Amino acid sequence: MPIFLLPQDGSDRIVTFDVIEAENHESVSEISDHPVEVGINVTDHVRPLPDTFSFTGFISNTPTRYNPFTQRGEIRSIKLEDVQYYPTTEELLLSPGAALRFGVKAIGNALFPTELSATVLSFPDFFDAVREVYETLQDLQKNAIAIRLLTSVREYENLIVVRAAMPRIVGEAEGASFNLDLRELRVVETGVVVAPPVPTIPTGVPLSAKGNQTPKSPDDAAADSTARAKSLAAKLADGGSSLLGL
Repeated sequence: MPIFLLPQDGSDRIVTFDVIEAENHESVSEISDHPVEVGINVTDHVRPLPDTFSFTGFISNTPTRYNPFTQRGEIRSIKLEDVQYYPTTEELLLSPGAALRFGVKAIGNALFPTELSATVLSFPDFFDAVREVYETLQDLQKNAIAIRLLTSVREYENLIVVRAAMPRIVGEAEGASFNLDLRELRVVETGVVVAPPVPTIPTGVPLSAKGNQTPKSPDDAAADSTARAKSLAAKLADGGSSLLGL
């Protein structure tokens, strides 16, 4: 189950691991603690949280497979020496069949010599893959670089490295395991709204000038109040006469 980390920083880097020891895909929703009325839409009370992904990967300084992304090492063919086996005299005397097979093989090798070879992965230059991956993960985590992650199960967009650990035992110089926790970063887009045009025709009732309004004295205010009371009493008297038919 390979895993590929593609940082979205324009560097075209690809982080891979020699072996994936374990991986965990997790999706969690937060449910409201408050009582929910019958008939209310359930989605109003359930909030999906960002997805998380964690895995453990191993990096070796002596890999056995060619990594096309790092393009480190070369595959070449080497010649192997043909190791001949010569039985002892006692083995030949005790096992006539073994003597016959040995003789036939010796004659065949003499008449039809064969060349043994093997294909190997060699590294002419020194490298430290553990240190390289560690420094890359530190850069991704500390600078909060968004990552596109590819797995055999699903593809993630905009993941952030929340935790990067490298537990190591003293004496392990040929490789190291990395524990990574990543969390989905939700991205939103902002939009531009066109403002409504300014009206060309004035609306509303214009205010009319009422001149200078000087404050009234307490005596003037009392006189106005008495006049209003007399006017109201006169109106009531006129209305009562009309109701009585007078």
